[in-house]
Amino acid sequence: MDSKMTDVEILNRVIKGEVVHCPLCGEILAYQTVEQGLPPAVICPNGDYRLKINITSGSLLDRLGLTGKGT
Repeated sequence: MDSKMTDVEILNRVIKGEVVHCPLCGEILAYQTVEQGLPPAVICPNGDYRLKINITSGSLLDRLGLTGKGT
């Protein structure tokens, strides 16, 4: 468990499919998507950590290189 990671680092790693542990309890974080009918977020199954993802016009996905458009 690396509690020194920033929220952005955690988000980037989870979106890329890496196993990331909760900075508070050590459980593996889950990536919750709109396709699941839930607001996009990175969550701890124990409820210790939640990072809501605000996506506007795909800009976040573009910056992460996940849309193929990239800048």
